[in-house]
Amino acid sequence: MHTHILENRIRPSLSTHLWILSDVLIGRGYTLNDRQLQPELSKWLSRYTAAISYKKMARRFNNTTLSRSYVESLQQVKDIPFMSQPWRERADDRRGRDEVDSDRLFLEDFVRLYTNCPERLNTQIPNLFKMANDVPPNNGVFQLYTNETRTEFHYLLLELLDRFKEALDTLIALDKDEAAKGSDQAVKLFNKNVGNAHRNGYALLRLSRGHAFRMHLENIKTLLEDPPRQQIQGDIAQDAGASGISSFPFVSVI
Repeated sequence: MHTHILENRIRPSLSTHLWILSDVLIGRGYTLNDRQLQPELSKWLSRYTAAISYKKMARRFNNTTLSRSYVESLQQVKDIPFMSQPWRERADDRRGRDEVDSDRLFLEDFVRLYTNCPERLNTQIPNLFKMANDVPPNNGVFQLYTNETRTEFHYLLLELLDRFKEALDTLIALDKDEAAKGSDQAVKLFNKNVGNAHRNGYALLRLSRGHAFRMHLENIKTLLEDPPRQQIQGDIAQDAGASGISSFPFVSVI
């Protein structure tokens, strides 16, 4: 049923929405403590979120003040400062360990996918590829953001933001094309862009929760511009008043 809903872009009622989640979590025997099933479950949930909530995600991501002004501020940064004293997290800090784990997942689950096909990325990231292939096992000490990777990190982040926006915008355009709805080509294009939103959204999620991202913002903070506070408050109130099914935490908008 949920596959039919996704492919035909049917907006489920709240009761159907909750039934689908229950079917996936309970009917298929998933448990939150089953680490072997967690990656598959996470992928399914993020794809489902993209397919059901892309309008809400696009509205927030394309909001001029809440999101776009920050993205544009990042885009204006061209030269990444050299770090004279790289910032390191204490090894016994729980938050630091969680952030490093997120950085590791970014390398393992995203960067490593492109090591044999680097041409599929517009950004050249040879140092990140090397790090992805040499990343130590769990609990091993490593640092994603270094003077060697700082520029690659910045431009890959910008590319991921662009790709995520492109996927959401394409999904919105498909929804407006009434004539093409239901055609095989439209279904294939919809599924492709749901996959793109999932893949690039997951990479952004991992980055936003990682230690490298905090280091990057700290490194370039003097080059960034803040949007007007009054406009931010107004846009937050307007966005909070919009209706729709609440989405799962999918990606932290920068």
